[in-house]
Amino acid sequence: MEMNLKATDYIHGLSCEIDSDEALNAYLIRVAMKQLPGLLQRRMRMFFFYGLSETEIAGIEGVSQPAVHYSIQSGIRQLRYMLDI
Repeated sequence: MEMNLKATDYIHGLSCEIDSDEALNAYLIRVAMKQLPGLLQRRMRMFFFYGLSETEIAGIEGVSQPAVHYSIQSGIRQLRYMLDI
């Protein structure tokens, strides 16, 4: 991903306490996450950002835990591909 003016603005808007490499990585992950299908975005946010377990997410959405697990793993694979890691 190419760093553009929007990325630079985002980095400068963050606290000075945050390393610029960390800020750039956070920005790139945020942009990549927005490219995932809505279902994957939602489940990954609940799991990684809100700390819910796969079982809790499954209960909220009324689906099986393996379905949530598969979605999270799929989201991780897609992010790795997009971010080339």
